Amino acid sequence: MARRSLNFKMLEDVSMSLDQTSTKTNVESVDEASILVNWYGGATPVGTITIEASNSPDSDFASGVEYWEVLDFSQTIDVTGNSGSHVIQLNSLPFKFIRFKYNRTSGLGTLTAHINGNSIGA
Repeated sequence: MARRSLNFKMLEDVSMSLDQTSTKTNVESVDEASILVNWYGGATPVGTITIEASNSPDSDFASGVEYWEVLDFSQTIDVTGNSGSHVIQLNSLPFKFIRFKYNRTSGLGTLTAHINGNSIGA
């Protein structure tokens, strides 16, 4: 089996003045990934980040009835301060799709979330 990789921006320079949700990212071909999150240019944005996973079939997505579950990282991923960053490490991806969500509380800024993943082994 050939090594597979994944690399793109889930969200790029989006406004933190409202909640943001990325499109779904197919992670079937990768075993592990990291998401680098950066925000800047802000007026004290405050919010949280969640990562959601889905194993719904394509037919559910086509019908708009897919199911998403929030992944538990044992603590809240907080966004605070005029600028900052987080690294979200996903050591196992037993899902079909994931997506990134910024849940706004207050403030303004610009947010980018970039995922990079690969398969392990051959």
